[in-house]
Amino acid sequence: MLNEKQLKSIEMLIEGVSKTQIAKDINVERKTIYRWLDNQEYITHLDKRTHNYKTSIQKDANRKLLNLTNYAIDELVKMSKDSENVEAKRKILFEILDRTLGKVTNSLDVNVAEPTVDVTDAKDLLKKYNKESADITEDEE
Repeated sequence: MLNEKQLKSIEMLIEGVSKTQIAKDINVERKTIYRWLDNQEYITHLDKRTHNYKTSIQKDANRKLLNLTNYAIDELVKMSKDSENVEAKRKILFEILDRTLGKVTNSLDVNVAEPTVDVTDAKDLLKKYNKESADITEDEE
């Protein structure tokens, strides 16, 4: 069974405190910390606490990212509507489509000296998208 100083040292190690500082704070010699690090029970507890700590951080980060998802989508849509740059709009719209429908995994390598994007088609697509977005917004209100 680990004692109180060992448990405190584990928490401090997880927080990134140096071994020297831990030894000072819990009033043991630094070599004691290293001796504990050779103890299987100590290592097992440290590994378990480290895993729990990382899992907690990952869950918190995922929660924060999920909370930002709607904002990010709204901003992308707004950028696509506000931008006068057709290429920027195209990239934004494809990013939205790729994120929602999944990115194509097969690719085709084509060497083309000049881009063959039909700007008229891209503008028509954007007009259609903007109209549909406006219709959806009106339906929600």
